[in-house]
Amino acid sequence: LAPLPSAPPKVGNPNAPKLAVIIDDCGQWLATERAFIALPVPLTLSVLPDVHGTRSIAAEAQAAGKGVMLHLPMDTVSGLNPGPGKVTTTMTDAQIRAHATSPALRARCHHACVAITASRRLRPQLRWLRR
Repeated sequence: LAPLPSAPPKVGNPNAPKLAVIIDDCGQWLATERAFIALPVPLTLSVLPDVHGTRSIAAEAQAAGKGVMLHLPMDTVSGLNPGPGKVTTTMTDAQIRAHATSPALRARCHHACVAITASRRLRPQLRWLRR
């Protein structure tokens, strides 16, 4: 897919509302994700850990000046699988840190993580993830 032509940026009020575009669950559909990277607009790709294309799409996005963040699925209370590369309540602190660390990442996001946030043992790791 070729990117659509974009209008030249307008100089406006610096206090005006801003929009952040985050493309979620990346690393799975490389052709589509490359089309997003080619768009002449600022955006961030949220990549899943342990997915076949995560490393390459994160490197391509970073090389193109796009933001890269980690979508870090975590155990749910419901027992539903939150996605590939999930952090579980049975992982050690070292496993969680290794799983959630990369120099290319600007941020981490997660949702549906009630089982993790309810774990007293993992609270220090959640504080570490917030940094």
